[in-house]
Amino acid sequence: MSDYKYDLTILVPAIRQPLWKRFYDSACKACKNYSFEVLFASPFDLPKELENISNIRLYKSYSNVPITMQKATKTIESDLLWHSVDDEIMFEDSLDKCFEYFYDNCTDKDVVNCRYREHANFTSPEFPLYYWKVKNNPELQLKGIDKEWEISLQPLMKTNLFKSLGGFRCNLGINYSNHLHMDLIFRIQMNGGKIYHSPVEVGNADHYPGRSFDHAEIHDCQIYNDLPIFSRIWDRLDNPIVVDYDNYLEIDRDWTERFDFKYKSYNEMVIKKGYVK
Repeated sequence: MSDYKYDLTILVPAIRQPLWKRFYDSACKACKNYSFEVLFASPFDLPKELENISNIRLYKSYSNVPITMQKATKTIESDLLWHSVDDEIMFEDSLDKCFEYFYDNCTDKDVVNCRYREHANFTSPEFPLYYWKVKNNPELQLKGIDKEWEISLQPLMKTNLFKSLGGFRCNLGINYSNHLHMDLIFRIQMNGGKIYHSPVEVGNADHYPGRSFDHAEIHDCQIYNDLPIFSRIWDRLDNPIVVDYDNYLEIDRDWTERFDFKYKSYNEMVIKKGYVK
């Protein structure tokens, strides 16, 4: 680990600036024994209270979520990479326990699925282990997906594994990260990697159901764009394990369905879009 600047990069696709300080504070409690950085991938600037913290960085882009994340990974100098979300609060010592589990159990090909819970107002109970299995997810019953595979939306893996497989298949035209996380996790398992489930839940995430508040564009793109593309691709048997790491270049553009105007802040976006809780 001494060859790396940090043990861990926490990569966070983010728009909700008022939540970022809370996120960072919880990360400090979750990861006390290892060095880490938080890399926010967002079109918006860091809040002033975070500007001078040495292990916080910002990658700015108005591209869609997977393209912004993919571009941000090119700046990472860490041993491990973990994906999170900006409305998550991490549990104390949880990342330390996941780190220890990774180094005790995983090869460079493997992943720890950092289990989390998610529901409106942080009210979710712990998800049962079967939640993370393909065979218990109806939308994943497709020809190219092994029913014995596992899923993960917040994977902890070697940064070099992500990069060596080409990261996300951004050129599929999927606009949010969930289905491309599953695509990546399935390619990792095709590559002989194992998915281990974390010994503890890492955190608790808030959630706006359906099209409520600022979730409308995310809901719509997942239902009407991302799921149909994902289903068509994975109902085939010819999906590649490795893709071009620069595959986003052929499709990169501003995500105007989400950012119809180059808003300068989350609060401006909320006001001009008329989001109402």
